[in-house]
Amino acid sequence: MSDAQQQELAIFKDNSIIPDGLLSSKSKTLITYVQGTSPGWLISALVENLLFNTFILAHKPGTQKFSNIKSRSKVLLVSFSQDYKFYDKFFRKINVSNSNHNFKFLDLLTSTMYDDGEGDEILKKIETTIEKEFRNDYSDLNVIIENPEYLLHTTPLTTNMLLIFLNKLHLNYANNLIVISSSDKNLLDFHAQEESSIEFKHTEFLTKFLFRSNLIMNIKPLDTGRANDVTGLLSINKGLVGYQTDEIEIVEKEYLFFVAKEGNVRLFFR
Repeated sequence: MSDAQQQELAIFKDNSIIPDGLLSSKSKTLITYVQGTSPGWLISALVENLLFNTFILAHKPGTQKFSNIKSRSKVLLVSFSQDYKFYDKFFRKINVSNSNHNFKFLDLLTSTMYDDGEGDEILKKIETTIEKEFRNDYSDLNVIIENPEYLLHTTPLTTNMLLIFLNKLHLNYANNLIVISSSDKNLLDFHAQEESSIEFKHTEFLTKFLFRSNLIMNIKPLDTGRANDVTGLLSINKGLVGYQTDEIEIVEKEYLFFVAKEGNVRLFFR
């Protein structure tokens, strides 16, 4: 792999990660991953690209203050599985902080661990944060939610209740809604009959959101196990819902990726 040519991440036909045209369109993206791989680097890439239209694989410490960099859109990153400290090492490289008016991180991991609230009360925090932090200016807002399915396993929230909320969020606030969810085999059972089981809820949520998505990406380890210079495989596929314009076209492909200890990422065509 050391002799392979490093590639830039490109999802769409115009070689972009997120094209400008998509920022003003309605879009849903599903990113799945399995145990042994972390979607953190891809989430960081999407945040950076949505903000600055860049993704520098070999990041160097920036000299320009984030507040002085013109952003092309706004981003809210919500996580039910990680706190801000986890992403801080990624965001410092691009001078992103939670104090900027174009970017906010909402930690709902702590909420689901320590709050006694119902699932809908926890979800309400997302709407409250959007309305408070972005002050009724949602024209270019992108919302990324990591592991919302955790609520199905920790609260009485049903799959349909969660999907209705996500749809409301998409219609009322977010042009682009990106959902990251685990797709571990032990969580998926397409023959599950017991509606209260983790397998039934997880499979139902993932299946229903997949059928509503424009773009589907998957991260998984190599079938042969992890190599010294390959962390895993990134697959990019068209969703089951088309975009509003023919000018936005996904190019299906697969990348091998390697995440170094310092967090830098290298991509190679498979």
